[in-house]
Formats: sequence, structure tokens, C-alpha cells
Amino acid sequence: MPIEKNFPVASIQEIAKVESQRRQFYRPIYSIHKSWARRPGSTFRAIGLAQFSDTHLFSSTEDDEGAFYRNHNFSGKIVLDPFCGGGTSLIELNRLGVKSIGIDLNPVAWFTTKKELDSLNKEKFNQKITWIFTHVGKRIKEFYQTKCSECGSHHADIMYTFWVRTIQCPSCQSNEDLFKYYIIGKKQRKSLETLVICPECDMLFSTREDLSSQSTCLNCETKFIPQKGNCKKKIFTCTKCESEFRLVDIVKENVQSLSSRQIAIEFYCKTCRYRGYKSVDEEDIKNYNKIVDSFEEQKESLPYPRELIPESGSNVKNLINYGFKTFASLFNPRQLFSLSLLLETILLIKDQNLKEFFVCALSSCLEFHTVLSPYNYTMKQIVNVFNFQSFLVPLQYVENNVWGTDKGNGTFITYLEKIKRAKEYCEAPFEIRIQENRITRVPIPGDRIHAKILENFDQLKESVNADSLLIAGTSINLMKYGIPDQSVDLVLTDPPYFDYIQYSELANFFYVWLRLALKETYSWFESSTIISEEEIGLQKDDLIFVSQLIKVFRECRRVLKDKSPLIFTFHHSNPKAWTLILKALNESQFLLKAAFPVISEFRARPVTGSNFDIILVARKTTEDDTPVTVDTFTSIEEEIKVKFQKFSDKYGKRKEGEWEKLFAEILPLLSFYLLHGTENDLKKTLAKLFQMKKLL
Repeated sequence: MPIEKNFPVASIQEIAKVESQRRQFYRPIYSIHKSWARRPGSTFRAIGLAQFSDTHLFSSTEDDEGAFYRNHNFSGKIVLDPFCGGGTSLIELNRLGVKSIGIDLNPVAWFTTKKELDSLNKEKFNQKITWIFTHVGKRIKEFYQTKCSECGSHHADIMYTFWVRTIQCPSCQSNEDLFKYYIIGKKQRKSLETLVICPECDMLFSTREDLSSQSTCLNCETKFIPQKGNCKKKIFTCTKCESEFRLVDIVKENVQSLSSRQIAIEFYCKTCRYRGYKSVDEEDIKNYNKIVDSFEEQKESLPYPRELIPESGSNVKNLINYGFKTFASLFNPRQLFSLSLLLETILLIKDQNLKEFFVCALSSCLEFHTVLSPYNYTMKQIVNVFNFQSFLVPLQYVENNVWGTDKGNGTFITYLEKIKRAKEYCEAPFEIRIQENRITRVPIPGDRIHAKILENFDQLKESVNADSLLIAGTSINLMKYGIPDQSVDLVLTDPPYFDYIQYSELANFFYVWLRLALKETYSWFESSTIISEEEIGLQKDDLIFVSQLIKVFRECRRVLKDKSPLIFTFHHSNPKAWTLILKALNESQFLLKAAFPVISEFRARPVTGSNFDIILVARKTTEDDTPVTVDTFTSIEEEIKVKFQKFSDKYGKRKEGEWEKLFAEILPLLSFYLLHGTENDLKKTLAKLFQMKKLL
């Protein structure tokens, strides 16, 4: 049964939505390392089953739950993902017994996928955790100690140190703190009390007042509005002379990054079992300075990145504007010291696979250990640096506890636990069932996630297991990897966007640390930063983008068996992007056969205006395809008009996802415009579709 007739959109929609919101609980394997634009695993599992299974994925009878909740072994089948990213397609098809080929230019994506597929000896892993703690972890924990302000005597663990950036006013030369607001945090998550800091004397005090109204410091009686700092939209107003300046202009003139100072600490006292906030005292500053001095003495021999931040990328422009020149400058000295001591110890591990899992944990936690990490004061927790999928420079940042405490998140030990949970899931994967708004886990006996990483296609072909060929490279020429004609049973991927985020620029944040551990073993980690010239979508030129994509699609056509499909997800709010995608398919001799709307990655703020992907199912054009005559083209146009009218009749009564459903229904019809040679009509129809969306 072809996937065009066997894809249960409604059932998968519900499951994918739940998964995308709580992936760490329902697909923990995808939480071991950051990977951008990751699609729900349940969607890719459903695609694989719809392609290879002859039975319905979901069943309403009690004695038959459907193929989605059963173990499968489609041995001998091979799936190719030419843009494999974080490896979702490979992981989900591996569970189905399918061999895989995953290709990606980004070495960080390659490494992430490898560790998802690699097996972990849990006993040895736990032993090494103890060894690392004894060797260096205990010392790092001591870097983050303070005196409990509740009892005044016990040592407490620092969870977060709050920092504010500072600058010298160009007009009056006074040293000024740069506060967006004077709020530190909630006393409790749902508490009416909010902790604020006095901009004059740094005293912390609680208030129940409206944060947009005036507060008075209990110590120095300074009056201020907690929500109104002296820096708004990066325009700085001096509190002394009231002059206004753009921060970027000040930084450029001084040719240096912004300074910063500690203003508060959130701590947890194990003895008192108390979590609270305190002002930074002299002992805290003394301890920090002592750590900085130790780092300065040892830093020449420690492993941490010395690379300059490439200035050419659009995503790093903000960093350069605020004076960050090197990757090391994205960390303060205590962070650099802690992370480099950890890496130095990890590099002593002789077991390569085991060492890589610890390297993975260290790399993963980096996004919570940088001078770019803000604090969510309503949730009382740190926010990772890529929350907005770009490099933002917060005026106030929090420094996390690198090793970790009994409280808090994003620490090294937190990610060690994530790896353990991920590998437990790999040994016994499960799915979720949603009935009457209740979510239950359904074990899949016999399922397992594991692959031996092979070196060439011949090894893959001979393998009797669901092993994988992982390649850090481009998919423009698959022949150089020895992948022969008509050797692949399915191409399943998520191609890049033509004008979208260049993830290689963001991935350099992890890469420069990973290469310190991996460059001697894997040649694709030898370069100082990720070389991204070949990355499709990096160029803004439409013709270059589509020509590169056509080359990849043509290679996919070459290696695909004649009756096997090319299936990919795509998501964009610009009709031009869809024109280019359809054009690339047409030029590669693929015909779009079906399209389905599904939930994509969860985003609180959708970047492209929708939380939906469109699954596109394309097959090779053949001589048997019905030629597009004037009559067939006219009937297609009439069908599109009818669908438009039905949609318009329901205006004001639509539910979430209905526009995407209309779009998915019309999309295969639109591909006929290109076959008929009327690209302008295609553009007009797409423009009309997206205009409808704006009216919503």
C-alpha cells in the first residue's frame, strides 16, 4: 500500500504535537545534544511504516493496535537522508530494522547522530562519572560555593550567579550598569513576591507592588521602577548625566566588549534545605578573583578554544557588534577554567566510544554556560543561549554551576543523566497513545536503537543488521561515496531553507570545543571552524540555491529504486521558497504525488509563522505518466478554484491547521503548472494562498 494512501494524518498530528512539546520525556534520545529544526520522531516513524508496511498504522479494534505500536524488521531495506542533521530519520528507521545512509556537511550534526546510534556500557559510564568527580569534579564544585544567608554559617552551592554588563559613559565618564530591568527573580514560581535589586546600592528586597510602579529601596531609599532599567532596546541612558547612546556605537569606539560585574547569587543549602537569593559579598568576590588568578596561571596548558569568531556570518554579526572577537570571550574565566579542566580530564579516557559520550555531555551543556545565557525570573531558571536560534547579547546574564547541584538545570551532571536516560530508551523504545486526553506509554517489545557505524557502502550492503553509513560531507555527488544506481529504497529528509538560518554558524559554538577532542580521530574536525561554503541555502541567490538542490535531488533520483519515493518535510512562509522547491523537483524529474500537513518542532514563537510542516511525497517521472494536456490542465485549475471556494465559505469557523490542510491538498496540483510551462501561474496561485493565510 503506497504512502499516498496509507498516511494517517489526524492520528500522527495528535501524537507529534505532544512529542514536540515534551520531547525529553517521549523521545529522550533526541536530548543528548542540541540539534536545530528537529522534526518529531513519531512523524518519521509513521512515514517509514507507511512506506514499508502493508497494514494500517492505527486500528480501532482492541485486538489490533495497528502497525504503529508493533515491532518491525524491514531487513535489507536502505534509507538515505542527504541532509540528515540530528539524525531523526536514521534513528526512527533504525527501529524498523532499516539500514541507513546519513550525510551532512556539519560535523556537529554528524557527531550528534553517531552518539545517538552508538551503544553505551552503562556500568563503565557510571564508573567514569565517579572517576571524573574524584579527579576534577570535586574541585569544580568548590568553585561554586557561598555562605548560606539563611543560617549565616553553612556552605551552600551556588546555583546561579547574576551578572550585569557595565560601560563607561562617553559623556561624563561615570561607570554605569546596563539594566534592562531591576528584577532578579520570584521568591517562588507562583509567588506574588518579586525580588528586585536597588540600582544604587545593590540591595535585594522583595516587593508585592506592581513592577511598573515605583519602589523604594529599604536601605538607601532610592526610588526606581523595577521594570524600567536604564537601557531599552540597546539604547543606554546615563543615570548621572542623562545622555543617550547606542551601545553598539560605544563598543565600536572603545574597540572592546562590555565589562560585567556580579550583583546577586541564587544558592541551595543542603544543610538548611533552603533555596534562596543573596547579595554578592566580599568573600564571594574574593573567591571568584582567586579562581580567575588560578586560571591565568594555568590557561596556557589547558584545552579551550582559541579560534576567532568568523566575521562573515549573518548570525554572528550581533556578537561582533558587541565586541566579542573569540569563542573564548563567550565565557567568563570561571566558566572557561571549569570547562577546560573537565575536558582535560575527559581526554584521559582511553575507551574512544566512552570518551565521546563524555565529550558529548560537555558540549551539550555549553549552551547553559556562557555569558550569553539570560534568566527567566518567572520560572526561576536559566535559559539556553539558543532559545531564539541566534546569538543575542543579554544585558544581564546568569552564570550556571558547571558541575551541578541538587537543584537547577543545564549542568554537566544533568547532561550525563540525559545520556543515561537516552540510552535506556534505546534499549526499550516506547510510543505514546492518547485516549480521552490521557497519555499512556506503550512499550514496543523487540524494538531497539543501535547501529554499527560502517565505513563504506559495500559494508552496508553486506550487513545483515540495521547498521549505518554516516558521512560528514556534501550530497551533491553520491558517487564519490560509492553509492550505486537504484540501491536505495527510500529517501527521507528535511532539506535546508533558501533564506533561512545557517546552522553551521551557530554550530561553531559547539564545534570549536568538540574539535579539541575529536580532530585526531576524525579528519572533518581538523578545520579551525566549520567550513560552510558548500552549505545549501547559505547563498542568498535563488538560482544558486535551486541549482544546488537540483544536484542533490538528481543524485537521489539516481540512487533510488524506480518505484521508491523521495519524501521530505518543508516549512516556509515565503511563497518563493515553495516555487523553488517545486522547481527543483520538476528539474530533477520528480513528480509531487501527495502532501500532508503535520506538526513540526515546538516553538513558543514560530519563526516562519506556523507550527506546521508539509510532508511532500515525490516519485520519479516516467514515460507512463499522463501527459499534461490543455484539458487536464483546465480541470486541475477548476479543482483548485473549488478548493479555494470551499475554504472561503468556512471563513471565521476554521480550526488550527486548516490552511495547511488546504495548502497540502493544492500543492501536488500546483506542480502541474511547471509541467505545463506556466511558472507565473504557479507564483500567482501561491501568492493568493499566502494572502489567505495573512487574512487569518
